[in-house]
Amino acid sequence: MALSKEFDPASEVPGLKKMSPFLIVAGVLFLFWIFSPFVIVGAGERGVVFNQFHGVKPMILPEGFTFIVPFIERVVKMDVKIRKSDTRATAASKDLQTVATEIVLNYHLFPDKVNKVYQQIGLDYEKRIIDPAVQEILKGVTAKFTA
Repeated sequence: MALSKEFDPASEVPGLKKMSPFLIVAGVLFLFWIFSPFVIVGAGERGVVFNQFHGVKPMILPEGFTFIVPFIERVVKMDVKIRKSDTRATAASKDLQTVATEIVLNYHLFPDKVNKVYQQIGLDYEKRIIDPAVQEILKGVTAKFTA
């Protein structure tokens, strides 16, 4: 069969002319979903950009919609709202009696420092920094008083 100027492959397949724009749009949306070249940072969060080649970038993403480079960059969302830390600790008083306490601490991360917190401490900053500091201060203060 020789190709002529009137040959239209879409006319051979029923429904292809009607479906092709729909399929193109669906295909583009599917590729956007798979490659995800965008990220949405929620309210009370900041985005730390991690580049596969350069590590943590100095820029911090604000709340909202942002484009990133797929497969090379990923965004780690850090909560900057006020958080509550419950810490249970025991300490000895000045007269060597055991004192058991539960301390509640409200804290938040500085939004302009979240990239340094992620780079130097990681996501488990509460268990690595806040809880041990609260326990150390409690033991130091409790040792000054009698029970």
